[in-house]
Amino acid sequence: MDNPEECKVCFENYDETSRRPRTLPCGHTYCSPCIGGTIKHGQLSCPGCRASHSAAHPTQFPINYGMEALVRKLRAVQLVQNKMTTPSAPQLPDEECTMVMEISGDSWLKLQLQKSKMGHIIDANQESVSQLDQYRAQLDDWKTQHCHLLDRLTGIVEQNKVVLEMLKQEETRVLGMKKEGEERRKQVKDTLGCIEAVSTTQEADAAIVQAERCNEEAETWMQKCQHLFPDVNTITMSCRAEELRMMRQPVKSQVEAGQVFGIHRDQDRLRSSRITTENGYLYLHCLQDQPPPPNAHTLEVSELVGSLDPSSTLVFLDLCWTGSPRRIHIRLSPDTPLARQFVLLCTGIKGPSYIKSSFIEVGGFRRQGEFVIGGDYENNDGTGGVPLFSDLHGSYRVCRTAGAVWSRWGSGDRRSAQFCITTRDCKGNIPRVFGMVEDGLDVVRAAVNHTNIKDVMVADCGIVLARKLFNL
Repeated sequence: MDNPEECKVCFENYDETSRRPRTLPCGHTYCSPCIGGTIKHGQLSCPGCRASHSAAHPTQFPINYGMEALVRKLRAVQLVQNKMTTPSAPQLPDEECTMVMEISGDSWLKLQLQKSKMGHIIDANQESVSQLDQYRAQLDDWKTQHCHLLDRLTGIVEQNKVVLEMLKQEETRVLGMKKEGEERRKQVKDTLGCIEAVSTTQEADAAIVQAERCNEEAETWMQKCQHLFPDVNTITMSCRAEELRMMRQPVKSQVEAGQVFGIHRDQDRLRSSRITTENGYLYLHCLQDQPPPPNAHTLEVSELVGSLDPSSTLVFLDLCWTGSPRRIHIRLSPDTPLARQFVLLCTGIKGPSYIKSSFIEVGGFRRQGEFVIGGDYENNDGTGGVPLFSDLHGSYRVCRTAGAVWSRWGSGDRRSAQFCITTRDCKGNIPRVFGMVEDGLDVVRAAVNHTNIKDVMVADCGIVLARKLFNL
């Protein structure tokens, strides 16, 4: 027989502490620990229907309050049945026995259910008010960020004034909703006090009607909170996409329509690069030897690259061998010449780029310290890859972990534009490390295990623009 109060993965009963029921977008409900245990690499596969959902933590899925109410009701019914049918059950206090004798059994049962439900509403109300406080703090942070933008970006002063007004209106709504929530909580507490003081069936029936009306108003308020304001637990995780949607919707639409391009003017030609958005990131692709389409919106590539965070740069490589290209992200330390050279070869600003270059060789195949070599943009055979800088000396890291991006050749070697990516941890230190694979190391490992490593090609490359550029 199906037991709705049980999680279908661990078969433990739901509760209101550690095993709260949470509902996935596919409609199935499981307890918080089972959902947390299913999340792997930012993805969750539903144990029931195998639907895939993006997830980082169980708290981003909503609590199934209906299921919690059902569990409480089943427990209350079971408690009453035990009291009525078990001769050895503990006796009620004299005052409660008198109340039960004067109140009909059905009304008494309803009173207990209302008490349990209203206690839960008080807790849920407090949680919602706490989330509103956190959301208000987030709004304050956004206001501060846009005040700074007003000082630096004179071209979008009027647009940021509109954003500030929106944030002030949001803050006013938060304060209003918080005040209403506090009133609802007080009303629930007062009604709960009335329920505990009833002594006759007539008073019980009146208290039940009042409690139902009070509960309905409190639940309506909480539903308004859920519709009007985001879950504070996911604000940080979704901040990039929300900024692009809320702050500059016209720009977002133009980027998604393929109407925004980066441009770079050489002495005798105009080159362009695509700007795309995916999963909340804004990508600047490698420059191509062609002008942008007519009526396209353009931005100078040199300005975009120059506006990146000077302490960290995120680049991407799209690797292709069989099937569709698969993307990897590499976090560079641009205070080193090798990292600055890597950025130039990903964007093509100086002319050459890594596009259409193949992986050359695998070192230490399937052993500790395994690595793959690529980046010969000249010959694709390991003999080329002339550096873009005459001096590549610098203060480089050393490490032993998989994902390190480093140079096999020292400064002065005509192959110094080549790069290596380590795919297995090693015993000794890896020299001249100027980056780490932040996402997609599994893609590099899959490429290494391909039959012919020289089939693996860089189909595209570029940089990930900083969030502040979403507002251009």
